[in-house]
Amino acid sequence: IAVDGSGNAYVTGNTYSSNFPTQSPYQTYQGVYHYSDVFVTKFSGTGNGLIFSTYLGGTGTDAGYGIAIDGSGNVYVTGYTLSSNFPTQNPYQTYQGGSDVFVTRFSSSGNSLIYSTYLGGAGNDGGNAMGDYYMGDGIAVDGSGNSYVTGWTLSSDFPIQNPYEATNQGGADVFVSKLIGDADGDGVPNDVDNCPTVYNPSQEDGDNDGIGDSCDICTDTDGDTFGNPGYPANTCQTDNCPSVANPLQADSDADGVGDACDICPHHVANDCCNPVGLNQEPVVTSAATATAVPSTVPFRYVATATDPNCNGSELTFSFASYPSWCLVHGDTLVGSAACNSPDTSFKVIASDWMLSDTLLVSLTIDKSNQAPHIADTTSEVFVRNGTSFAYFPTIVDPDDALHSIGYSDYPHWCAVRHDSIIGVVPDTVFRELVNVTVSDYCQGDTFAFFVSTYLCGDVNSDVAVNISDAVYLIAYIFAGGSAPSPFLSGDANCDGTVNISDAVYLIAYIFAGGSAPCAACP
Repeated sequence: IAVDGSGNAYVTGNTYSSNFPTQSPYQTYQGVYHYSDVFVTKFSGTGNGLIFSTYLGGTGTDAGYGIAIDGSGNVYVTGYTLSSNFPTQNPYQTYQGGSDVFVTRFSSSGNSLIYSTYLGGAGNDGGNAMGDYYMGDGIAVDGSGNSYVTGWTLSSDFPIQNPYEATNQGGADVFVSKLIGDADGDGVPNDVDNCPTVYNPSQEDGDNDGIGDSCDICTDTDGDTFGNPGYPANTCQTDNCPSVANPLQADSDADGVGDACDICPHHVANDCCNPVGLNQEPVVTSAATATAVPSTVPFRYVATATDPNCNGSELTFSFASYPSWCLVHGDTLVGSAACNSPDTSFKVIASDWMLSDTLLVSLTIDKSNQAPHIADTTSEVFVRNGTSFAYFPTIVDPDDALHSIGYSDYPHWCAVRHDSIIGVVPDTVFRELVNVTVSDYCQGDTFAFFVSTYLCGDVNSDVAVNISDAVYLIAYIFAGGSAPSPFLSGDANCDGTVNISDAVYLIAYIFAGGSAPCAACP
């Protein structure tokens, strides 16, 4: 007899009666004349009602001598049987002949077996007691559902495992056996049950990790730590692509199907023209060579490709290993090469999301440019006071139309405007340098000359117009004296020549209040 925490009593023994009281029985009467059956009965806590009561046995003599219960109300019974057809369920042994021990576990309802097995050898074996032998304490159970059975045996081949004594000592020996439990009652012993606390007789293990699907908190067949859908025990995040490892769970079109197994990862309706499994890779069709000319006009390379599946609308372009002086704008590579940029290469990649083609483009820097030349030859320019002065270099360049012009030196009374120097000549004599550079991005030319100012009528260069200039001029005209410097300073009347009329013009200006020298000049 055994009693649970609620005061219910569990009784086992043997009966010869065909009308033994039953309640929701697992079996009916099995005995024949002179043969008994085991009975297993559960009384209510008051003792005046049966909760269940059943026969247990085969067509031979069967007797129960030990009973125990676990925390779930499952009932463990042991005894002996002479029946070759004693009820078994997931047995450790079949009938061994003669008298065998039986160990049976009932469900808490008493009307079904969780397991039931023979235990013995070729001789007679008895669970607890038989005949005049009363040895051992029957059966006990631990919290893991393991059952511990004791009794006697005359068999020399009684099953042993890790024995204290390995051989029969003669006559009837006590045996003590521990049967590995089946805590969840699914017929699979705890030590091999892949889910020992959850009923799972099929032992399914979808991801082969040794943990049954019924209690695996993350059944993950592709090993990316995300669980397959359809497994109620899963507590991990559901895998959007359970057949392909995709730890990033990328889902570009947010349709719930990961890119790794989505036939159209960028189309929610799966209407792309390059579906997975049928797609063919694109082909880059743009040029495999390119030339960049160092200039103010930037280098430009436009990538093109064809797609056997599509019209190209789903193609994307990228560039790799391109020069640092370039920038990428969609399908175009743009930049300005420097004069010292080396020949190089870059890669063009055309992709239709899943497949791609790469083209290596050789890039040559064209350095055949010819330098510009400043064709001006004068070393000095004389400019008259009060006039306007302007200078723009005369440029000869056979292969460029655009140039940059710079001035490092120019007269202080001038300014730079639109690549020219301009100014109004002051009434003071100066001699100043003009230094100009013309370049076409990589090469250039430099030219220098002087700009000298003069006063009209100041033929002797003393920075004043007076009688000495008239005398100087008359000496030049009639006596072979030195020429005016600059020569045009002697053309006081602006008629384009230097003669006696200029001397008369100066004398009239100096002594008779005539017009100032060059007053009528344009």
